[in-house]
Amino acid sequence: MILGKQKRKKKGQSEQAKKPLQSISLRPDIVEGLKEQFRRFEEKFGHPPGPDDPIFFDPAADEPRPIIDEVIDQHWSGFSWDVRTRGP
Repeated sequence: MILGKQKRKKKGQSEQAKKPLQSISLRPDIVEGLKEQFRRFEEKFGHPPGPDDPIFFDPAADEPRPIIDEVIDQHWSGFSWDVRTRGP
């Protein structure tokens, strides 16, 4: 609601689209991780990610597409094996 009046939704506009953007604070390590993902994206695809491109993308794909659950599971299982063998 804006000034007591309900703002009308435009045709085809989702509920999420009409909400104002909010700024959030991120820890420095998270910021660095996101910067690294952006760098990897640009290195892989030759351009920075656009608004509809996934930040976490499938590294085996020739075009930007979200990473699939199976790939994430492989990374996690490799990570957990690494922690078990080397320790935290």
